[in-house]
Amino acid sequence: MKALSAAFLVPFFLVAFFGNQNPALPDGDESDLVELGRYLFFDPRLSGDGSLSCASCHIPSKGWADGEALSTSYPGSDGFRNTKSLLNASRVDYFYWDGRLDGSDAETQVRDSITETHFMNMDGRLMLERLKQIPEYVQLFSDALAQEPSFGGTCGVCTRRRPKLSFACLPS
Repeated sequence: MKALSAAFLVPFFLVAFFGNQNPALPDGDESDLVELGRYLFFDPRLSGDGSLSCASCHIPSKGWADGEALSTSYPGSDGFRNTKSLLNASRVDYFYWDGRLDGSDAETQVRDSITETHFMNMDGRLMLERLKQIPEYVQLFSDALAQEPSFGGTCGVCTRRRPKLSFACLPS
């Protein structure tokens, strides 16, 4: 029995000792990008009625999920699934519980989460106008991306790959 247990554990030890435990770090300082990502992730002004942020459903203290069997959704629509955790989100094979988006299509997932009526219900054009009217965002976009605020830039920031298998808007 001990030999069987030892044989079972060998693959785990091999991975622990020889596996790549330190993913490649991005080139250069990305602190401005991370700061912009955090602002975007926690800002409820990016939802249609200004009541929800990404962090409303992906709650840091609950493992970047919401801990509910069925998630609440945008006011006036019904939730029908629970919120997936964002831990290691840059390494998933698919997004959404039904697998409709390949794991390499994170930017579309962010866009859909912002614009779909049962998530944040925000029109990308309205969001762009809101961002342009907030001086902090104008400065953050300039510092991080050398551009004015944009809807595509917002989706791109939130899906920018970072070390430790995370995205720019999440802690590493």
